[in-house]
Amino acid sequence: MQKLLFILLSLILISCEQKKKTFTESIFTITGKTMGTYYSIKIDEENVDKEMIKKEIDELLKSINNTFSTYLKTSELSVINSMPKGVQIKLSSDMNIVLTMAKKLFYETDGAFDPTVGPVVNRWGFGPDKDLEKPTADEIKKLMVNVGVKHFTLKDGYLVKKTPNVYIDLSAIAKGYAVDKIAKFLKKEKGHRNILVEIGGEIRGYGHKNKSVWAIGIETPSGQLAAGIQKVIPLLN
Repeated sequence: MQKLLFILLSLILISCEQKKKTFTESIFTITGKTMGTYYSIKIDEENVDKEMIKKEIDELLKSINNTFSTYLKTSELSVINSMPKGVQIKLSSDMNIVLTMAKKLFYETDGAFDPTVGPVVNRWGFGPDKDLEKPTADEIKKLMVNVGVKHFTLKDGYLVKKTPNVYIDLSAIAKGYAVDKIAKFLKKEKGHRNILVEIGGEIRGYGHKNKSVWAIGIETPSGQLAAGIQKVIPLLN
């Protein structure tokens, strides 16, 4: 009887261990750096071509970064910012979509969302140049002369700068666009149904994780590292 009980318990433990192994290994995760921050992509499905997916995602992220980065001097956005006024610039499809949306948001928010606030952002030390001294009110006032979407025109996929020193910074919208583009690629082109894409806190999810909705932790806004989670929200499609 004891021998039979031992065999039954062993079989149960083996079964549980096998289920646990399958349960965790079905989630494929890719992590790395992009756009000046970190990204994480999770796919909760079996039979995922991991090497191919990672290669395709890396190529997609590289292309997006080469379009919107303010750190890369050769990026499309950096080239636009370095161009003189009056020159007609042909935009890539991605740039045209994001700039059009950014300009739309500028008017919808009465200028609270402004893609030309780059010079002020940089002067405060949030751009490529770090650890700058606090700017004076006069410095900010001078920089604000070049701020506002009125300083460029956007029509039929072409941009023309009206002011030579206008500097466009799309950091507040480009990461979200990248998340949408990667999620769409994984869902529509690769056929994955259970995915979670995150870049620097921007998130989009589809389907489920372990047959439950994706659970997203919102950090406590204390300004301290490892402050903990204030709230967990479910994310479904």
